[in-house]
Amino acid sequence: MGPVNHLEFLQRWDCDESAPAFRRLDRLLGLDAEMQDAAHDTPGGRNLRYVRLQAELGGGGMDAQTACPACAELCEFALPLGAMLESTPPARDREVGIEARGERWRFRLPRMSDLAALPLGGELGHALAETCRLDHHDAPVPEAVVEALGRELDAADPLATPVVELTCSACQHVFSASVDLASFVAREMDRLANRLLRDVHLLARAYGWSEDAILAIPPARRRRYLALIGQDSAPSRAFAV
Repeated sequence: MGPVNHLEFLQRWDCDESAPAFRRLDRLLGLDAEMQDAAHDTPGGRNLRYVRLQAELGGGGMDAQTACPACAELCEFALPLGAMLESTPPARDREVGIEARGERWRFRLPRMSDLAALPLGGELGHALAETCRLDHHDAPVPEAVVEALGRELDAADPLATPVVELTCSACQHVFSASVDLASFVAREMDRLANRLLRDVHLLARAYGWSEDAILAIPPARRRRYLALIGQDSAPSRAFAV
């Protein structure tokens, strides 16, 4: 997205939390000129854009929790954002091959445009396999190939559905948890929007400044003004004589 611009962020961010997370984030990513070819992103490549957005606008890490499948204890964990940011999305023309029934089935990695074009409902695995196939077999893609393709795609594009390995602190059960990155990043963007709106509310009430003027103030100096407002509203202390 380039340098952070909080005013532009608030103007573009869809605060409707009922809207799909990826649609809200894609609208925000429209600030980035590179998005002209975003339809060709792999799912992992798009998720990498979301993580970079979080680093540029939100900062900090993203904490999450999930229930242990063995004892239902809530397990807290932090997403490995550093490792995600250092990852490289797969080449868009990368191919995946599956051997089955004495034949080789070839597929390209799915793109975001493929996912957007899939019909609602039905068996998405088969539909995606048919969309991305590169071979010329007459028969439909067999079920065994669809299942194997899912595993190969996870390995080829790991950020598409990141998996975190966890150990339950209560029962020591070791399990894997998949992560919906779009939902996590959208949650952080909601927190940022709420924080900025609160800043505008407090500074506008105290100084009469406009939203544009407040959001143009560098964040560090903005926090200093907010601290001064807090000091002014604190009860004064009487000095002992």
